[in-house]
Amino acid sequence: MLVRLERVDEAVAYARESCTAPSESLELAKVLRDAGRHDEALAIAEGALRLGADLTVDGNCRPGHSLAHWLRDYAGLIVRRDLALAAARAAFEQTRSLDDYRPVETWAGEGWTGIRQIARQVSGRWARP
Repeated sequence: MLVRLERVDEAVAYARESCTAPSESLELAKVLRDAGRHDEALAIAEGALRLGADLTVDGNCRPGHSLAHWLRDYAGLIVRRDLALAAARAAFEQTRSLDDYRPVETWAGEGWTGIRQIARQVSGRWARP
């Protein structure tokens, strides 16, 4: 509601103090994105990602439904490679799926060699030699 009233700074401050569930942070980030407040949307989602707790929304880890997936795709879309990579790594660590492994490889770019070693430790079955 605060975003709709164009009180974005208040909405962000409130979220930083009060949002504890990834679903709350994700919902606000989407509203901020829709309002064209990309930096604030990324900041809210990144803050929730850094909490490192369960990043699923409502206990659901299907692709497209987690905060990490949303942030990976959104950050990539607006060319925030560093943030897209961090979110891709969080999604992979969460699901350990091949579908989440490939975006890590993509966003890592030239840094893939070092990151691949970490990915191998997390889930050796998907790591390519």
